Amino acid sequence: MKKHPEAAVSVALWRRGAGLVWGCVHNPFLPLTVSAIKGQGVLVNGRPSGVSNRSDPKECRLVMSRFETETGRLKALDGIADYYAQGSIANKMAHIACGLADATLTINPRSEWDLAAGTILITEAGGIVTDQMGQALSFNQPILEMNGLVATNGHLHEWVLGLAEILRGAGD
Repeated sequence: MKKHPEAAVSVALWRRGAGLVWGCVHNPFLPLTVSAIKGQGVLVNGRPSGVSNRSDPKECRLVMSRFETETGRLKALDGIADYYAQGSIANKMAHIACGLADATLTINPRSEWDLAAGTILITEAGGIVTDQMGQALSFNQPILEMNGLVATNGHLHEWVLGLAEILRGAGD
């Protein structure tokens, strides 16, 4: 945590034939609890909420990995996108679901257990979650790693997929 209140407890329920049906992310330091049941929207500390309606990339609150920021892995975005760093992918996804942030991305693999709860939170809140190539995430598969992540309020998804492409190109 390194003196940053960014840890989160992230839990999701997946059912055969139904997919993700429930998710909850709790940050005990804020305190912030974001939860969703499939088909019923998202709740923030028990109150209905949703993603932001920001659609202008110049106004985007893009939240990125603290580790990727501190190790220089995001330099290719300098001058292209403004972003701030935060730890815990579950926390970042919860912030998107309740409108505190607009988008996040990584081109690095992520484990499904880190993304499952945030995925249902964002989709129930009206946003979009895909891998770095724009493909839907598929949970409870033999391979537990996802091919990166692009999670947005929905309005900025194509733009953020473009940022992922820039980062992939910078790695060549």
